[in-house]
Amino acid sequence: ADGASAVGTGAGIVAAYTFVHLTVFAIAGVVLAVVASEVERLPGLGYFVGLAFIVLEAVSLGAMVVLGQWVLGDLSIWAMGIGNLLAVLSMTGWLWRRRPTLRESLLRSPSTA
Repeated sequence: ADGASAVGTGAGIVAAYTFVHLTVFAIAGVVLAVVASEVERLPGLGYFVGLAFIVLEAVSLGAMVVLGQWVLGDLSIWAMGIGNLLAVLSMTGWLWRRRPTLRESLLRSPSTA
């Protein structure tokens, strides 16, 4: 497509977009649960996971700004950043409540774990 106006918005496209999003987030949830299990076992790994998240978030937001500006239109980078932050906070909150071992291992100093 040459611009946002050329992008179709029919029911099939919306359904496909929704399916892809649900699939990607389900896979991300499984990966996050596996990573959380590893951080429970090796709390020092939490530092690497945090750094990897920051780098991946910056790269993905940068790619969206550079490559997807014509699709975004009036949607600002701040809106995407806040949306991503809310998603991360909700997933982290869920893991924090559901995994007491993870919570305890992260609250302790990694040097004593």
